[in-house]
Amino acid sequence: MVTEGDSRVRRGDLRPYGGNPIHGHDGPVNEGAFAVQASVGDRIVIRGHRAGEPVRDCEVLEVQGADGGPPYVVQWGDSGHRCIFFPGSDAEVQHFEHAAR
Repeated sequence: MVTEGDSRVRRGDLRPYGGNPIHGHDGPVNEGAFAVQASVGDRIVIRGHRAGEPVRDCEVLEVQGADGGPPYVVQWGDSGHRCIFFPGSDAEVQHFEHAAR
């Protein structure tokens, strides 16, 4: 189980957003439908689909896919919850300049 302050997150420690565990998925989701690429530190924004629904955002903590693709380990801004996230076509990635280490 991942506890607050853990610097390493392993795939088996988290559940994807929505609470369903990942079983044996290592490939892209709906390959070719849309391309999402993010880097550590980027922000992913999901706008409400109906009137009155809030905008949700999360910070990318880890990129587990190839070439910046999903899945991502993220931390949600409204709850602080960490999970594995596969963004849908409604996701907008806000890229930020990342300082070289």
